Amino acid sequence: MNKKKSLGIVATVFVSGIIVLVAMFVLVGPLLSHSDAQQVSCKKTGVTHIATVKDGKIDPKDTQAKLCDNLTIVNDDNKDRLMAFGKHEKHIKYGGVTEELLKPGQSLTVPLNQRGTYLFHDHYDEDVSGDFTVTE
Repeated sequence: MNKKKSLGIVATVFVSGIIVLVAMFVLVGPLLSHSDAQQVSCKKTGVTHIATVKDGKIDPKDTQAKLCDNLTIVNDDNKDRLMAFGKHEKHIKYGGVTEELLKPGQSLTVPLNQRGTYLFHDHYDEDVSGDFTVTE
């Protein structure tokens, strides 16, 4: 009888632990896609950094910027690109944008108003990706 009770208690603790882990993943997981830096209000903008999508690649792949600079993503490719911020399937909002469709020749400019390192990618082709780091 004691063995059955012990197994029941172990099973309950195990299932409860799994439920807690799943809840943490669902609630905290999206926060792990980006820095927890606070958004700042920029009174004056700095340099505009340009990341160009061409031939299925982003150039430059990595952009170093200062707070209140801008990032412009240019689609210089021959097909539509759905540019998204954050990891693939875990998009985040940056500069007021989560994702935006860029047809050939179009561009997207976002203010760099949060410190940290952020990913961006083409949602249609996750191999087309880059990142930017925003510092003081």
